[in-house]
Amino acid sequence: MRDRARAAIPAEVSERELMPRYGVSRGALRRVLMQLAHDGLVWRQRGHGWRFAEALDSPEAVQESYRFRMVVECAGLGEPAFAADPGDLERLRKAHQDLLQRAGQVSPQTWVDTNQEFHETLAVWSGNRYILEAVHRQNALRRFREHSRFSRLTPARIVRSSREHLAILEAIAEGAVEKAAKLLFVHLDSTAVTIAELDKKTKP
Repeated sequence: MRDRARAAIPAEVSERELMPRYGVSRGALRRVLMQLAHDGLVWRQRGHGWRFAEALDSPEAVQESYRFRMVVECAGLGEPAFAADPGDLERLRKAHQDLLQRAGQVSPQTWVDTNQEFHETLAVWSGNRYILEAVHRQNALRRFREHSRFSRLTPARIVRSSREHLAILEAIAEGAVEKAAKLLFVHLDSTAVTIAELDKKTKP
């Protein structure tokens, strides 16, 4: 996942190409590919080979993505049709409270799914189909980096992000949508800075 996130391997690959690169048997490689397929990160091509899902393949692309998200996601909270669903809001609260309690034992899949569901649900609440489409697209693009970066996330970072999400949800529950939009902007901006620092440390 780390190699694909950095475009070190192409989007379309064969098992024959990957086996010598990682020094593994076909059986071991296939088990990994099947797990990635289960997570929606790769799928088997017709005929032969595998194709990875699209990814943000450079630090520059990641930063552009965050700047785009600051514009789109924050604007979504100001849409005339914005309305939070109480059931969704409570479900997101519980999911993030669970992250706080298990910050040191959270699996990569749980972290990615909870994080991305939060942002996509806000887009759903905007009532704007184009904002939802844009956020859904961004979520799909960043799945690889989110997974590959997880091993470098400290429990403290997971706690901080979860608390920031909960603060945004609390503001929305109180009807303070402008405050929520400001909190969301700060959250995305600080996350972009943190990720830029992580990318510098692992730059080949």
